[in-house]
Amino acid sequence: MSTLTQTGSMTKRFSLSVNKRITDGLLSSSGTVAVIGLISATLTLLFVIWFVLELQQQSRVGAPLARSAAVLNASINQSLSALRGWVAYGQPHSRTERGRIWSEQIEPTLARLAHLMTVASAQQPRWNHRWDNESYKV
Repeated sequence: MSTLTQTGSMTKRFSLSVNKRITDGLLSSSGTVAVIGLISATLTLLFVIWFVLELQQQSRVGAPLARSAAVLNASINQSLSALRGWVAYGQPHSRTERGRIWSEQIEPTLARLAHLMTVASAQQPRWNHRWDNESYKV
């Protein structure tokens, strides 16, 4: 019976050893999954914060810049239309209309664009190299 007890004891130790290795392996893999999940969640949070900050920047500066550029485009097209009216048809009121468009629409829009680019350059240093070039200044 001593041999049977000894065999049972060895089996019990072996079983405990196998269970311990399985438990340790599961804990190790679960810990690895938890660490990877935590890193993924942290990176996702950082990306969302960066995205929100960029979106706020675009709403403060980018959208008004685009709006002013669209107004400038439409105003220049109106001015060119008035110029065509004066050149093609000799309409004298086309000259005054063109002058009015320049003084009331184009020049204020150019000033607004210059102001917005100054604000954008102060807030986003990476834009400085584009705006500091003399060829872009109004």
